[in-house]
Amino acid sequence: MPAPGPDDPTPPGTPVPGPGVPAFGPAVPAFGPAAAAEALVRRHLDAVNRRDLAALLDGLAPDAVWVTGTTVVRGRAHLEPFFAAAFDGLLPRLRLRSLVAGPDLVACELTETATVDGADRHYPIAGFYAVHAGHLTRVTIYREGTAEV
Repeated sequence: MPAPGPDDPTPPGTPVPGPGVPAFGPAVPAFGPAAAAEALVRRHLDAVNRRDLAALLDGLAPDAVWVTGTTVVRGRAHLEPFFAAAFDGLLPRLRLRSLVAGPDLVACELTETATVDGADRHYPIAGFYAVHAGHLTRVTIYREGTAEV
């Protein structure tokens, strides 16, 4: 993974995920439903970074809703081509900056790196992940400045 660019809000000296550097913050002991919700979101973030479409879809409820800016995608059948196109075109990578988990909602502060017009761009984002019965049911992403890439 390339080093952060000049417009990356990540503080200087922050390790960039790659070989030997975990993509997410250190594991913090958690218990019960909140721990399960956190683990589900961490698996989702890992699937995005590995561009593992099958693993990503496996974590979503069949009727999951994904909201980013003005884009709303409903159901796995529509989410599959949505993420496949993102994986092929934008090459998204996520760096977890902070996470707060409850039993049915996980909030994350992340830095997304995406390739746009051949150049990496860095976006501070906030993600809110609703969890039910071991699946993500609704994800809402807010991108600083604009939600559109």
